[in-house]
Amino acid sequence: MIMLKHNGFSLIECMVALLIIGLVLTPALILLSNIQGQINKVSLEFHRLIAAKNMLVNMHELQRGGMEVMEKVHIQELPSTVFKYQMKKVDKMPLKELPDLYFEEVSYGPPGAGDHEHTLVTFQFNPIRTNESKK
Repeated sequence: MIMLKHNGFSLIECMVALLIIGLVLTPALILLSNIQGQINKVSLEFHRLIAAKNMLVNMHELQRGGMEVMEKVHIQELPSTVFKYQMKKVDKMPLKELPDLYFEEVSYGPPGAGDHEHTLVTFQFNPIRTNESKK
């Protein structure tokens, strides 16, 4: 009886090995995909926050230059974001007693955000504005 040497794997052995590799890698790839999606979402929110902060700084520079800006809406394309800037006198107690204190707010979020809109709030002490308005 002549026996042939067995060189390599049979088709069934190769298919079983691929099945085991697929079963092991599938959950890992799904997890990796979910993690990448969360990273992209956080990155987008971070870019929107930086853009809102830049808008607030730009409004301060305009006001230092003598321009009176109380309200402004700005739309940015990448990432698609709507910014709303407001500046008004503080009307809540006990801060209402400070005549030179202004409340600044930049609301931002994707277009049509509704519940997903975020707000950046600062207070600005500006005695020059009050003195100019008294003249």
